[in-house]
Amino acid sequence: PIPCVPWQSQTSGQYQRRVHGYNDIVYQRFKTALPDVIFNMITNERGGVDIDRELMRNTIDSFVNMGQHLAPPEAGEDHKLEIYNQLFERDFIDKTRIWYQQKTQEWKNESTPEYLKIADQQYTSEEDRLIAYVHKSTYDRLRETVLNELLMKHQDELLDKPTGLARMFNTSA
Repeated sequence: PIPCVPWQSQTSGQYQRRVHGYNDIVYQRFKTALPDVIFNMITNERGGVDIDRELMRNTIDSFVNMGQHLAPPEAGEDHKLEIYNQLFERDFIDKTRIWYQQKTQEWKNESTPEYLKIADQQYTSEEDRLIAYVHKSTYDRLRETVLNELLMKHQDELLDKPTGLARMFNTSA
């Protein structure tokens, strides 16, 4: 049974039937297809296409809301975010990692200063995405993933490039 939120106590039976109905008829039907649509939209946005961020926020929030409504009242925040984590966050982090692995291979052909400008722009874009439509529980994992893929994995290579910072410091002495 679905728990009642205090403000719903007067109509708890109706509320429970509606949540169960939504879960059975709508949510179960679209829950596996919806993440792929979301990921495609995010990929498009990373490629420069404008998307409806409010629609994205509402769609992603549906995973959070279903978890909160289906979890028992005494459940902790982690349990309430299980649906969000399983159906969205894990794949979102993995697909973000893969996207940046592919893109950094292209961007590494740029000079170190140019690569750092691109990395800064991408990091700022991901932060904007976080604020606009990703649940706050994802912030730290996404930031860590993006920084790791953009900078940490490539720091030695960037510093050792002929246009890298090491050369700049060696020639200015």
